[in-house]
Amino acid sequence: MVENAADLTEPELVGGITAWTTFDSPWTHLVDRGRFGKVLDDVRKLGANNVLSSHLPAATGQTDALLKIIESVPDAEPFVPPDHEAFAAIVAQMGPPPGA
Repeated sequence: MVENAADLTEPELVGGITAWTTFDSPWTHLVDRGRFGKVLDDVRKLGANNVLSSHLPAATGQTDALLKIIESVPDAEPFVPPDHEAFAAIVAQMGPPPGA
């Protein structure tokens, strides 16, 4: 388990943030890039040194790098959820719930 985002490699950090954001916030592919960039600049102006997230290890001194990653998400491949057949196969592989 990673406790600090600085312990992640750049590909791990970029990949994790991009994967989670495209899955959890598919609307990022529809944003007006100028307005999105302005909002991220407003966050940048806060001057926060620490970022605490529910989906990322604590990050100290990485705010600018994190915002650059988030700014790139609209260019990433959108998440494509599994269709019914693929989802059924995933559930079948999981097996019965414990105690069932």
